[in-house]
Amino acid sequence: MKQINPLLNYSFFIILFIISSCKSEPITTIDSLDGVRLSFDNEGKGDVTIILVHGWSNTRSIWDAQVSHFSEKYMVIAVDLPGFGKSGNTRSEWTIASFGEDISTIIHQLNLKKVVLVGFSLGSPVVIEAANKVQDHILGVVLVDALQDVEAKISPQMAHYIDSVMMDIVNNYTKEKLVERGFFKKNIDSSFLRVDLFLKGASHIGWRESLAGSIKWQNENCINSIKLLGLRLLQ
Repeated sequence: MKQINPLLNYSFFIILFIISSCKSEPITTIDSLDGVRLSFDNEGKGDVTIILVHGWSNTRSIWDAQVSHFSEKYMVIAVDLPGFGKSGNTRSEWTIASFGEDISTIIHQLNLKKVVLVGFSLGSPVVIEAANKVQDHILGVVLVDALQDVEAKISPQMAHYIDSVMMDIVNNYTKEKLVERGFFKKNIDSSFLRVDLFLKGASHIGWRESLAGSIKWQNENCINSIKLLGLRLLQ
């Protein structure tokens, strides 16, 4: 009876170990077109991908509950926009268009075919711009707490007021100030802890510029971008 060389068995198990050890982990960082590191959560699997984009001064952790829930059936990506969370801040153009390009870059780099974009507050114009860049990949767009009046124009005086209020809040935030400004009315203690998590130790690089960029988008691009999105989604 022919004997099997024990070295062959040993080699076979080494190959199996190497294959099992090389299973690819989900990609969670890529570089934007202008070289800024984009960091994001990547959970779950599925043909459909849900991309979640946070609001101004937030981080992707605002979506933790949604990531946990939807990743049971779908791939879910929660992004830190440049300047926020764990993403880089070495950017010169803090526009809504540049943020939209960041999201479209993630879609292209991860080769995502069927995408639902969800944007909260500042994230809403971002996902609109992203959808217009990669319309062939988009199944739908969900806007959360934003663009209640798409025709509204923000005057220079109001823009200055918004800047002063918002920058004061992020630089000198207190529980009382946040409640007084109407940022939350219920679960005050737990809500403040979440805000503290977003703001504590944050660099604020690009924050004023991105806030101004959102106002500029509202005044100059909002209506046309939404019309363009509607036409593309109906095609």
